[in-house]
Amino acid sequence: GYQEKYLGRDYEKTELLCMVGRGCLHMHAEIYPAEAAGEIIEEDTLVYIEPGAFVKRYAGSMIRSVYFGDPPLAVKEAGEAVIEGLNRAIEATQPGKTCHEVDKAARDYLVNKGLESRGRIGYSNGIDWSEANILSIEPHNPTTLSPGHIFHCIPIVYVPGWGYVGASEQVLVTEDGCEVLADRDRTCPREFFVK
Repeated sequence: GYQEKYLGRDYEKTELLCMVGRGCLHMHAEIYPAEAAGEIIEEDTLVYIEPGAFVKRYAGSMIRSVYFGDPPLAVKEAGEAVIEGLNRAIEATQPGKTCHEVDKAARDYLVNKGLESRGRIGYSNGIDWSEANILSIEPHNPTTLSPGHIFHCIPIVYVPGWGYVGASEQVLVTEDGCEVLADRDRTCPREFFVK
């Protein structure tokens, strides 16, 4: 239906992670369906959305954060910073660079903004992805990027009292740089949303 019409047959929905309000305080928290159905998005609510998808057999996700209402300054600044951190990670992704260098491009920006980036900036995934053989974009990882590597670039920060704010893209290392696999004209712009 909708997905095939707007995304084409190469896109296949897998799972959707959606954390609402207090749920944003716990990354990847699992709750019972009845509890999830009771979550109501009201004014002054932070929502973290991570739909799963397959694109040309690549398994991945696309994280976006949304604030309903007038966001507190800390949440707004974090939302804008993770977008810029993501942009910097993408710009640094090219063959010959190390995982450390890509991580540093995003992490240094976030730290300079006074934000804490607790986890890795990205992890490998791709065709027939599994939990085995994950390559992380993280500090001190000397692994050199090569054409064909694909990463879920995920700068995520924690905002005390509000929870996690993040943004992500699937980034494929090419011969001369990288390619973001999402077609944002048909999927979702890379921005922090305020509704």
